[in-house]
Amino acid sequence: MAKEKPDLFSFVQSAGKAASDLFDRTKEAARTFAEEHDLKEIDAEDVAEAADKAWKKAGRTVSSVYEGVKTGSAQISEKVAQVRWEADMKNLRPIFAEDIGTPDFTMSKLIRLTQMDRRRAASEACQGSIGYDSSPKDVRVVNLYTDHLAESGLSFYPDTNSEIYYVDPADRTNYIALDEYFPYMKTARITELQKLAQALGAKHFRVTYKEEKRTLTRQGGSGRLSITGRGSASADHARLDSAAVISEIAAEMTLPGHEPVHPTLVYLRKDPAIRSLIELRLSPNPITHQKLIVRLSSSSGIKESEAAKIDAALGAMKCAGNASVVSEAQSESRRYLEYEIDF
Repeated sequence: MAKEKPDLFSFVQSAGKAASDLFDRTKEAARTFAEEHDLKEIDAEDVAEAADKAWKKAGRTVSSVYEGVKTGSAQISEKVAQVRWEADMKNLRPIFAEDIGTPDFTMSKLIRLTQMDRRRAASEACQGSIGYDSSPKDVRVVNLYTDHLAESGLSFYPDTNSEIYYVDPADRTNYIALDEYFPYMKTARITELQKLAQALGAKHFRVTYKEEKRTLTRQGGSGRLSITGRGSASADHARLDSAAVISEIAAEMTLPGHEPVHPTLVYLRKDPAIRSLIELRLSPNPITHQKLIVRLSSSSGIKESEAAKIDAALGAMKCAGNASVVSEAQSESRRYLEYEIDF
């Protein structure tokens, strides 16, 4: 429980002491106030000087010094409150609803849903806030309070029951639960390929999901050892190979076909293979068949280098999941969609 503020003029309630002794004790109370509240920003001598001025202004009678010390006490308390407020704004970094949407504020890519802690609940500077900024391992994280999410103007997929979310690369107001991020992105791009086929007037298309699995080939032997992440072995005895061992049809459809219209893309708008397909289909001499590869890592939104920083931040916040983001990003680099389309 927080300490109650000392009464800087409690000493003068007994009028039987000499005025000079009263003044000395008032200055000592001022110093004690600063020390007990750990207000390093306020020099104890400055506080004592404020009491000194109050004494001289009030005159040297016991009856008047009480009012003088009250005035000095109010000035000291106001200064202490201001310094504490400024310190809390700097150290606790509260975020308010009115901050969001202003030119000086940008929402972080990584968001954590949490509740207000005791320190912030007790701080005047944090009253009315909807969250706070933090920088674990130099990664900026906006922490939003679960009972103020509506004020953030953001949406969360699939719900608000997770702790860590990452921004949707196509929509800065939508955040995806980190555990669901890569499956969500896979589905989003498959769906976009379906819409692309419809817009271009396809008569048939097929999307095949494939993932390369890394294997370790032992030279001079028949055994093969599967490995899931980065590995190393002696060049004299082993060699790392890659082979597409996972393959599934993710989407396939037959359509009536029509004249092509320019599609509106979101996740795949920068993919060179997709852009080339659109140009060839909309050209004066349009193509009738195309087969291409869409690498998922090119539009996943999280690269391996960024994934490593996220893992470090999650570890610092003590909220890392079962699978590291780095391992997911490495797996994403071996995944692709095979897109075959007929017009």
